[in-house]
Amino acid sequence: MLSLKKFNNSYTVAPFDWKRVAKYLFILAICCIVISLSSVFASYWIIDILSRIFEISEIGKFILLAILSVGLYYLGFRIKSKYQYKVFSSEAIFFLGVISTA
Repeated sequence: MLSLKKFNNSYTVAPFDWKRVAKYLFILAICCIVISLSSVFASYWIIDILSRIFEISEIGKFILLAILSVGLYYLGFRIKSKYQYKVFSSEAIFFLGVISTA
């Protein structure tokens, strides 16, 4: 029968890099967004809606994307201030805001 001291010395705790896993999962989530957007563009009714959006005047597109960008930035700041531990969620929303700004 093993003694408690011998048992405690028989194993070690292996460190795990959660930040690296979170970074890779964030990259994977971005890839999933790209794949889902490409599948959406393959749908004909979405293409019809997008063609109507692109037929809007330049100022209309500007206003639409400006409202979308401001909304995404507001949502990102709100999540960042309310849930400080949700770093990757707020950064993903900021990233979508940057895309809509660009």
